[in-house]
Amino acid sequence: MLNHGLSHAAFADKIGVTRSNISHIFPGRNKPSLEIVLKIHVAFPEINLGWLLTGKENPTEILKSISSSLPLENYKILEQSQTVERIIVFFENGIFRSYTPRVEDKDRETTLGE
Repeated sequence: MLNHGLSHAAFADKIGVTRSNISHIFPGRNKPSLEIVLKIHVAFPEINLGWLLTGKENPTEILKSISSSLPLENYKILEQSQTVERIIVFFENGIFRSYTPRVEDKDRETTLGE
């Protein structure tokens, strides 16, 4: 917001939400909803969506951040020898994004690719 020289009101107008929604987020009283985060991403596509959601830009750190908040008893834990073929994220507005892991180096570290 500061990089674009926008006031809180101008920022709210640009992303298409009420000014009161924004006025509760900036002082830290409320956290933004997924809808607001997606509207920010649509209005400012240069901003990393992972960073908007978690405060982290590295895909590995994003996954660690998300998975650390999940109750593990609800999920089947994969054996370490299994590999992920693809991750698909479905958004509320019907759009989805598919991520395919790729091997980066001979140490076989896996990172997310598009």
